[in-house]
Amino acid sequence: MQVSGVAAYLRLSLDWEGKGLGIERQREDCEKIAARLGVQITDWYIDNSVGASRRSKSKGNRPEYRRLLADIEAGYISTVIIWMEDRLHRQVIELAEFLKVCEAAGVTRITSVGGELDLSDPDQRTMLYIKAAMAEAEVERLSLRRKRQEQQAAEQGKRTLGGIRPMGEVWHGKQRVSEERAAHERELIAEAVRRLIAGDSLRGIVVDWMKRGEQTPTGGKWHNVNVRRMLLSPRLVGMRLHNGRLYPGTWDPIISIEDYEAVKAILEDPARYKYERGGLPKHLLSGMAYCGLCGNKLSVRKRYGNRIYYCSQNPPAGGCGKIQRVADKLERLIEKAIFTAVESDA
Repeated sequence: MQVSGVAAYLRLSLDWEGKGLGIERQREDCEKIAARLGVQITDWYIDNSVGASRRSKSKGNRPEYRRLLADIEAGYISTVIIWMEDRLHRQVIELAEFLKVCEAAGVTRITSVGGELDLSDPDQRTMLYIKAAMAEAEVERLSLRRKRQEQQAAEQGKRTLGGIRPMGEVWHGKQRVSEERAAHERELIAEAVRRLIAGDSLRGIVVDWMKRGEQTPTGGKWHNVNVRRMLLSPRLVGMRLHNGRLYPGTWDPIISIEDYEAVKAILEDPARYKYERGGLPKHLLSGMAYCGLCGNKLSVRKRYGNRIYYCSQNPPAGGCGKIQRVADKLERLIEKAIFTAVESDA
């Protein structure tokens, strides 16, 4: 990377088609801006399908924006080109951090399709804050409207049409399947319900379905956890769950309420011993070993052919990253301690 380079930051909250067309349009406009300024863009920073608002599911996960900040701070960037101001910030607090980094690094120019901004001018900085505040307020208004629409839809029994096609449904769009396929899936649901009530296990159902080549609605493999989740869905009895409350739906139930309650009682029985992920733990201390420094649960990975228990800094673990132990040695130590305790007369 060149020192005193020109950076272009592009962002799109959601790439609906997955083709990057929106990003490409932003790229073309930024290249025109660079040509007008008589400069050449030395590095592109692109966050595609990444939100910038406080309510975004990808909050705090704009890797290219974070890389841009780091490069500005390191003195690599003198000019930042963006498509529009709200592509860069939709939170006042993030804008404040950005301006602080730019000021420390001596970056005084941001250019967009709307014109050039001089960060050394207090009036223009104020205008940036106003735009960020307006963008943040608009996100809040959209969120409130969306919540009200979702609440109204739930009260009217309408179903949510987004996400993955539910088991036993014909559905719509690219996920649409034939009625024959949907009917077969509904029979599988009824079969699983009958088998559970008769005393069969989730694992038994999963193994049998695997032998028969049955697949999930996405074409994946069945596991204890996704069979359990599917059988506990109120959708099966024509109900919709919204904010912890059930509403009668407008679709036909797949199983009777009596069978659903029976299955629910079986699967939610506190005395029922279950592995949520459908099998035995892979490692002796899985879920039981914690970092002695930060208290974070240890993860397991292979390093140079050896299994390692380590404290991960990566999300969602978010530990200190300072502890790691060879798994075989640690497990033998724990096994020896357990046997010693069991055989002790104390």
